[in-house]
Amino acid sequence: MNERAPSRYETEDGQRFYPIEALGGRHLVSVTTVTGIVDKPALVGWAARMAVEFIQAEILDELEQGKLTIADLRKADVKQLVQDARDYHKQIKDEAADRGTRVHKFIEDFVAAVLLGESKDPFGPGLPVVEAGRDIADQVESFIKWWLEHDVKPKLQEQKVWSVDGGGYAGTMDAYWQVDGKWYVIDVKTSKGLWPEHELQLAGYYHAFVERFPKLPVDGVAFLHISELTGFAEFVPRTLDFIKGEYRKFFFLAHYVNVCEEIRAAAPPKVRGRKKSAEPARGTPATSWGDL
Repeated sequence: MNERAPSRYETEDGQRFYPIEALGGRHLVSVTTVTGIVDKPALVGWAARMAVEFIQAEILDELEQGKLTIADLRKADVKQLVQDARDYHKQIKDEAADRGTRVHKFIEDFVAAVLLGESKDPFGPGLPVVEAGRDIADQVESFIKWWLEHDVKPKLQEQKVWSVDGGGYAGTMDAYWQVDGKWYVIDVKTSKGLWPEHELQLAGYYHAFVERFPKLPVDGVAFLHISELTGFAEFVPRTLDFIKGEYRKFFFLAHYVNVCEEIRAAAPPKVRGRKKSAEPARGTPATSWGDL
């Protein structure tokens, strides 16, 4: 009972959609697109700090160590240096995303082997050999340690889920596992911390999961947080009452995104500000406010 995630596509303005055959080919906005509209003021300060770090490392430290002179600086392409400093946070973000993707891939391969019954021993010959990389070794080892310390029975992973609530949304949730005798909808996070946006994502996945699989038991929801900062793996459960409260927020965000998309799709191309593309039709329009 492990359905692979479907293909998804991204529009020119960065919104992601999932085509859902079971809904007559309807295209639903992704969970991460919904939560992506949440304001993240801390990121502005972080991006500024990254620019300062770039200038410190590429210019000031080089001057102090004698590897760069004022004459060299005068000859340098100052505009390019400024642009590089401005974009440095994107490089850092992309590198972190790549590490997170590789940690997820390791867990996916690891659990797939267990689901196939090849081995329950993470060091056994039945499990895939993964070239994880030294930069994520701590996270991978911490995950394995956590796995061995708990009674984990995986059932689903990388599972496509969707809901027609809030005008409709879809996503790929990380896992549905039994951990120490209780069934959890699980979201794996490899970030430095857990943020409010993550709670909203988990709420969206949980609601879509129980809507699609109403007969499967769910005792709780949880993050499996494998910190990029410390490498430590921690199972962080959330009560169903808490996550249902978060879903109320997610619902209105999803409805807002769908209404905006409906308005934008109905607008002339010049108003929408999009180039014509081979992007597939959205299918059934989003729910309107009058339908609530």
